[in-house]
Amino acid sequence: MAKKKMKAQPKAKPKMKAQSKLKPKAKRVVAKAKPKSRPKRAAAAKPAGRSVRAPGYQWVNAFLTVRDVAQAIDFYINGFGFKLRGSMPGPDGKIMHAEMMHNDSVLMMGPENPQMPAPQGPSPVTIFAYVDNVDEVTARAAAAGAQVIQQPKDEFWGDRCAILIDPQGHSWMLGTHIRDVSMEEMQPDDGSITGGL
Repeated sequence: MAKKKMKAQPKAKPKMKAQSKLKPKAKRVVAKAKPKSRPKRAAAAKPAGRSVRAPGYQWVNAFLTVRDVAQAIDFYINGFGFKLRGSMPGPDGKIMHAEMMHNDSVLMMGPENPQMPAPQGPSPVTIFAYVDNVDEVTARAAAAGAQVIQQPKDEFWGDRCAILIDPQGHSWMLGTHIRDVSMEEMQPDDGSITGGL
């Protein structure tokens, strides 16, 4: 008998593993805790700074060497209208230091000595002081013994000024401001400055 031919059945394909549709879980990232910073200490309060300038004085203060402090005080009070701030007697009873006030300005003085003689002639230093009425003060200073070198007159820089030498030999220019003048306008009429200043 003839054998029946059997149809070869197709081989089954190997089953593929089903891929999971689920997404992979994300890894949890744990942030490392920062080390705690130490609390800042409060800055110590700075002590109030000590001024390098003594109270009651300006940054520039005149000190005059005079032949007689008592006589100088008398002139500056009666001639210029200054006020006595205080004086200090020495071992011999004579005033060794005195201070005068002119508004908010201090004028110090002391007696001459071999190291610091008082002026014997025209002083190379001129002290400039503003006063309320230069004409009145100049007349009063002259009556008190000052030598007037220049009577009060209007100057090109806007002040009315007088120049004099006090009985102790110190040169002064007294002024009263009468008008404001710009630097461009500030030109001497004769090309020179009054009194050689």
